Amino acid sequence: MDKPMQILVIEEDEHLRESIRSSLERDGFKVYMAENAFSGIGEARKYRPALILLGANKQSGQAVTKLKTNFDTRNIPVIILTETDSIESKKQASDIGADSYITKPLAGRELGEMIKAKLGKLKKQTVLI
Repeated sequence: MDKPMQILVIEEDEHLRESIRSSLERDGFKVYMAENAFSGIGEARKYRPALILLGANKQSGQAVTKLKTNFDTRNIPVIILTETDSIESKKQASDIGADSYITKPLAGRELGEMIKAKLGKLKKQTVLI
């Protein structure tokens, strides 16, 4: 039996955080949650999830920088949850060091499949040296 993929959701909005958790758990993921970037960094170091979903806010850039420069978390893909699907959202995610982005709202969408697809693309982009 395969171990479920672990995902850390860092999102300030409690309702959205719970909605994401519920959706991902239905899709077979093990979900850890944090209500802000500060606690999320600690959770990432503790659990070392396969992926981090990070709600976009003023602290997102600092959080991604800390995650990507920490030995324990630097290789964990970070996907930013943005408000719009646009070139600006893609640029914002890239500028702060995130690996990709997904747009809100997420309700009713196949979040698990979206995450698996994003992870697949990120793995194909990874160059081994």
